[in-house]
Amino acid sequence: MVVDAPTVPPRTDPASSAITLSAVGGGVDGLGFVLLAGLFTAHITGNTVKTGIDIAQLNLSRAFVDAFPIAMFVVGAFAGALLRDVMAHRVPRPRIPVLAVSAVLLVAFVGAGAVLQAGRAPPSGSLSFYLLAALATASMGVQNAAKPLFAGRPVRTFMTGTLTDCAEALASGATAHGAARRDRLRQAGLLFAVWFAYLAGGAVVGAAALHFGTIAAVLPACGVLAALALEWRGG
Repeated sequence: MVVDAPTVPPRTDPASSAITLSAVGGGVDGLGFVLLAGLFTAHITGNTVKTGIDIAQLNLSRAFVDAFPIAMFVVGAFAGALLRDVMAHRVPRPRIPVLAVSAVLLVAFVGAGAVLQAGRAPPSGSLSFYLLAALATASMGVQNAAKPLFAGRPVRTFMTGTLTDCAEALASGATAHGAARRDRLRQAGLLFAVWFAYLAGGAVVGAAALHFGTIAAVLPACGVLAALALEWRGG
């Protein structure tokens, strides 16, 4: 007789970690859009579409500008994943060094902005522009490698997937009953909170960038440090 193995529930990290990092992602996205000529520093799908439109318009110089953060995001994600996997064999919480690197890159953004641009937005295509774009986008690539698990799925700067999961949880809750219904509706509410945190982060840091320039990156840097503290405490 074959006995089925017991079902292991998917690992879930504290909602506070996912919500905090989502706010950071939205904040850095808002920062990049305001200060870096409309670049998305966390939402790479947007840069991909913009690059395609640039190519369709034969605007190859702008295509390079819009494609640059895509490459930097991949480099950051690769470095973050490599660091996470290497540290997994050495420390009990490998996400801590990953988040630390993400925070350092954002602090470097603040420093570079102050030194090279006196806190102002850099001219598109300038050396300062590419340096700041590289630091912000690489930071988000690294952060995505931390990927806290929420309801068994990694939480990243990808809100389409988050809202899809939210809608599916609502649909499942609509047909469930009792405790299962409450569980699915709670999951939908938490996923909505992750999306709303991204929206709020973009609004707050975007507004700060409009008034204070590159120094606004201090806000998402503090957010990463808060997520790091949550990870250190084990949630």
